[in-house]
Amino acid sequence: MGNVSPSRLIDIVKEHLDLEKRRMTSVRLKELCSRFSDAKAEMSPQYRKQLRSAIELLKPFEDRLVFEITPNDLEPLLAKFPPAARNAHLRVWKAVFNFALKREWCSVSPVMKLDFAEISRTEVKLLSNDEIKRLLKECAAHHRDLLPYHLFGIFAGIRPMELERMRWEQVQLEERHILLPSSVTKTATRRIIEMEKALCVWLRWYRWKQDSFRGPIVKRKNLRTRLRNLRTQAGIERWVQDVMRHTYASNWLANFENLDRLRGNMGHRSDEVFWNHYHRAVLRKEAEAFWSLTPRMTLR
Repeated sequence: MGNVSPSRLIDIVKEHLDLEKRRMTSVRLKELCSRFSDAKAEMSPQYRKQLRSAIELLKPFEDRLVFEITPNDLEPLLAKFPPAARNAHLRVWKAVFNFALKREWCSVSPVMKLDFAEISRTEVKLLSNDEIKRLLKECAAHHRDLLPYHLFGIFAGIRPMELERMRWEQVQLEERHILLPSSVTKTATRRIIEMEKALCVWLRWYRWKQDSFRGPIVKRKNLRTRLRNLRTQAGIERWVQDVMRHTYASNWLANFENLDRLRGNMGHRSDEVFWNHYHRAVLRKEAEAFWSLTPRMTLR
């Protein structure tokens, strides 16, 4: 220490005191994750599932103090994941460490130096009008209990997981809108969807055939198996996640050309996803035919 200048000694002492202060004010990563999870207890089931997956990855460092976690600790945990999954975990981690920053459990977020993966944007897969006809015709003839699930997916753009939680009480047919509460939506935000004429006509036809408009719109028991059987019988070889929602958005935008209304119906805050995926994805003529797919046109 004899060759160390007084100013350097002062810096060393300051660094040591700062380190001790951060150690005293920080918490274990395990406690951070627990506190963050508790704060998000009211979020949607899908978000909480993603949260659990992202936090589970952090278990190797759960006993370490939050301020000690570095980007080099986190990066290897993401190596095995494809771009979309990597980004999903990073978004959760970013929120977790921002939560820690606000409580001064760390001074820098280790996620800030991790890169989100680039995801190539390709055209979305849509159902053709002919596929929709076959699907709805098969539903009406042999799987009527699955008809509402597909009507609300195709003509209102409601997500599959939302359809499973949706109830008839949320459908206001005379007012021509659907009111999805926060307990149903993916984003845990209340959403109102305007119903177009084609959907209203189908629902009146369905109500004429059914005794009750109460309870869940679809029974969840063996739902995946029932859906696969239906689509096989309708001759649909490939079914992509959210294909009904994409079909709705593309045909709606091509026919009605009102981006603000569509964004409200779908519960999106940004225009970017629409311009990336749905703009000009369907010709106007095809969209007009889509919105003409009433029971009379489909079942004859």
